[in-house]
Amino acid sequence: MPRSRSIARLIVLLLLLTCAAGALVLVNINLNSYRTEIATGLGELLGRPVSFGRIGYSLRNGLAVDCRDLEIPASADSNFSLKAAHLYLKVDILPLLRGELVLRQLILDHPRLQIDLSRPRAPNRPSQNSSSRSMTTSLRKVRMQSGTISVRLPETAAVKTLRLRDIDLRVENRPGQRLGISLQGITELDSNASELALTGEIASPWRGKTAHNRIDLDLQLKHLPLDAVARRLGMKKLRLTGKAFLSARLRGSAVGGIAIQSTLTAAQARYTIGDRPTRPVGQWQLAATWQRDDPATDRLRNITLKHNDLRLDGKIELRRQVLSAHFQLPRTSLHSWLELAPEPLLPAGLLEQTEKGRISATIALPPTPLAQLTGNDLLDKLRIDADFDQLSWKFSGLPPLEQGRAQLQLIDGRIIAKTFQARWAGRLQTLTGSITLDTLPRFALQGTLQPPPLQQLRSLLPDNKQTALILQGAVPLRWSCRGRPENLTIGLDGDLTTLRLDYPGWFSKKPGEAGRLRATLSKKGDSWDLADSRLDLAGESLTAEGFWRSDSDWKLRLRGTRLDLQQLLKRSRHLAPHRPRGTLDLDLKLRSAAGPVPAVNGRLQLHDVGVHLTRSLADLQRINGTLLMTGQGMKTVLLNARLGQSPVTLQLQLNDFTRPELQLHLQARSVGAHELIFPSRKQKLRDLDGRITIAARGIDFDLVKVRLDGGTDCVVTGTMQGWHRPHIALQIDAAYADIDEVIALWKHPGKPKQAPATKPVTAPPPEPTISIKARVATGKLSRLRFINATGTITGDGRGLLSIAPLQFYSGEGFGSGQVIVKTGPDHTSRLIVSGHVENFPAQGIHRDLLQRDSILTGTLRGDFYLEGLTGDDFIRTSRGGINLEIDDGVLKRFKVLSKLFSLLNVSQLFSLHLPDMAEEGMPFKKIDATFSLAGGLLKTEDLLVHSEAMDLSMVGEYDLNDNRIDAVLGIKPLKTVDKIITKIPIAGWILTGKEKALITAHFTVKGSADQPEVVPVPITSLSNKVFGIFKRVLTLPGKVITDPGDVILPQSVNPKE
Repeated sequence: MPRSRSIARLIVLLLLLTCAAGALVLVNINLNSYRTEIATGLGELLGRPVSFGRIGYSLRNGLAVDCRDLEIPASADSNFSLKAAHLYLKVDILPLLRGELVLRQLILDHPRLQIDLSRPRAPNRPSQNSSSRSMTTSLRKVRMQSGTISVRLPETAAVKTLRLRDIDLRVENRPGQRLGISLQGITELDSNASELALTGEIASPWRGKTAHNRIDLDLQLKHLPLDAVARRLGMKKLRLTGKAFLSARLRGSAVGGIAIQSTLTAAQARYTIGDRPTRPVGQWQLAATWQRDDPATDRLRNITLKHNDLRLDGKIELRRQVLSAHFQLPRTSLHSWLELAPEPLLPAGLLEQTEKGRISATIALPPTPLAQLTGNDLLDKLRIDADFDQLSWKFSGLPPLEQGRAQLQLIDGRIIAKTFQARWAGRLQTLTGSITLDTLPRFALQGTLQPPPLQQLRSLLPDNKQTALILQGAVPLRWSCRGRPENLTIGLDGDLTTLRLDYPGWFSKKPGEAGRLRATLSKKGDSWDLADSRLDLAGESLTAEGFWRSDSDWKLRLRGTRLDLQQLLKRSRHLAPHRPRGTLDLDLKLRSAAGPVPAVNGRLQLHDVGVHLTRSLADLQRINGTLLMTGQGMKTVLLNARLGQSPVTLQLQLNDFTRPELQLHLQARSVGAHELIFPSRKQKLRDLDGRITIAARGIDFDLVKVRLDGGTDCVVTGTMQGWHRPHIALQIDAAYADIDEVIALWKHPGKPKQAPATKPVTAPPPEPTISIKARVATGKLSRLRFINATGTITGDGRGLLSIAPLQFYSGEGFGSGQVIVKTGPDHTSRLIVSGHVENFPAQGIHRDLLQRDSILTGTLRGDFYLEGLTGDDFIRTSRGGINLEIDDGVLKRFKVLSKLFSLLNVSQLFSLHLPDMAEEGMPFKKIDATFSLAGGLLKTEDLLVHSEAMDLSMVGEYDLNDNRIDAVLGIKPLKTVDKIITKIPIAGWILTGKEKALITAHFTVKGSADQPEVVPVPITSLSNKVFGIFKRVLTLPGKVITDPGDVILPQSVNPKE
């Protein structure tokens, strides 16, 4: 016993000595001397340059060499990079004691692996690393703990990036040069975590790449978020909710075949395609065998896809980028497959309308290059043969379609209906044709239809309370269907012999009368449009078009050609009061309305139509154009017509026949005034553009633009109230107006010659009374021009027309007055104008009234009264008076002045420097005058001009008819001069008295006002009346000396008076 204890102590001591010696050796081994050997060995193992930071021992995972901050950078010839906090290398101890590194296990702690598959990989280049010493690798295990892997996929992939975290990967050598794999981790997809587990065996990569290498792998993915998968795959019409469990198994080799079995289970998940009802995802199973015969050929055989009661079997082969396939669909429920059909390939409502049916089919894809298998190219290559039976569809409010069977083929992108038969309400229906598959299918089908009697199809029409249209009887049809689902066109050709059709008040057909219907229906959404159709009834032909909508909204349009308007009058009470004549093309539209009778719209193409509107307007004749019926009214596009005898274009609109108000838009270059509301048969209205409303109450002038020959350009609005004795109330705004020609619109024509009376002559209707408020920007009254005039025009209907009050402006001046027009029994009109002006520009008054170039300027105020016949006879028949004052002006370019001052040579009389009277005129301070007018002769006895140089006074007359003047002119200087007679080169006369001496001169002015004759005369030749006027106007002294010597010679103390 003591001996045994001694042996045990000895063994323990030896072990301690050995460990101490080993530790001493390890301490004395400089691992930095192995840095290059370790980096080279790892680089040869991984095929990439490797770098790391510090190197030392670690006991965390047992005795190991710890290479910290490991990094394998990305490069042009690789698509991955790796970083790790620690790389633990477990080596054999005995070789290490001998100074050799023998690697048997590799552990990566917190690695971050990034793999980029989005860019091409450059060819590997041979490693340039070399070392005098190499690391011996006898690797048996590789482990990755707490790792992260990010994989960037190609841009064409639906999912751009895959990320795995919390990875625990173990790889170990197994007998037969195989590697055991165990991977646990978390995948992330749109912030949703899924648990990933992969286990199994694969051939060692050092064994060599051969098709005989076997794989045996099991994959499990828990909590897969289906909504994130749908988003990543870009399936906009597919909505998935919930999570799924995915399991997959791969067994075999590429040569012998790799068996693939995969199951997706999502008991709580649901899916929705488009607007269809939500359905459970359920369980999906896929089984297949992949096999590679050679590097260019891959096969998937024994393919089986199962979902609930659905099953699809087939095979696929890919040889040198050429794909071929063949699938078999066993007989199964049609409804189940329709639930999975992509939305563009499934017509709206078909899924809900399909009650039952079965389908079996074969699907084949001939060898086709992969580049041609995109989009519609795939459908063009597929060939499908399908058989259907036990088909049944239901329709809302209609009998179901039952006992259907069909044989369909898909060839070259077209579905061909070889046969189709079904029964509808016990009647056999047939169909043949084809459907071309594109982005949306295109139909080309035809068949026969034996529908139920129309009275059984009332649900397609508006409610009975909303229509008076009656349809009864059966209509056998031949039909065709062409186009795409969103623009489907159906052609119908039916026999209407047994049809009863009745629309009260418009047309009626009884059963037994021959008839035929040819129609084209176009489906657009929930609406069916009827177009390019023809209805033959009772020997008459009408074309038809319209629409039906799912909300019981419908419209039917009927058209006929060259219908006699008087025949149409018998059918429409709305047109009777207008006494239409001529022919028209009929285009009526019947539409559902709120009441029991549908709205009637229509189009009437008028051919030389005449119509009476109102006695205040001439009849519209020779109307050619289009009249549109609009429910309870009518309107037109542009019509060519005549108003009376004047060519016009017009547009009409009547919104409600029960409350007729005819809106008329009339345009014409020239219209007789009497063809509208005015009496005058001479005046013409130019560039007429009027919008008026004719109603029972009268006429509304909504907006009328018109121009007269004299330049009047105005806009008229207002009303005419009443018809028996109308009253016209208007507002006229004119940019320019000639008041004379406006007044002339109301000038009655002379009495026409009366033919011998054969019937009692009825009294003419009374003339309308008038009230017009007018605003004129610029214009003239007779010869007087003005601006900014306002006035009220009134007429009593018995020949008296007045404009009062009338206010107008010119420059800074203003005026007020009134205008009266009296029309006598002989239809002649007399114009009376009176008023007052203040601060008016005298230059304009002279120019306008006398129609001559103005000879004076200044500001004028005065009063006037003028009277005469209207029109061109006004001057000849005029009478009246004018009183005026003109201040601070200039007499200029007056021929009388020019000749007068050339005789006086006044510039020699004064030290003043006077202007050139012939060119610049003579300034004056004031002109006072009173004129009388009679028969165009303007007379004055007190015209006086006050100026700085002299005073002028005139007595005489001016004939406005022939522009002639006959007057005496007196001149008096304004300053006193002494002994000046010798300086005057004319026969002057000396006037003297107590007021000191003054000089006067007198002249006669006769002839044309443009070139008058000016002659000096002695004062003794003046009549006492004229001389007295001069003394009063010129304020001459009481004593007049006729002998010039009285001025030159000394005067007596008591001169004679």
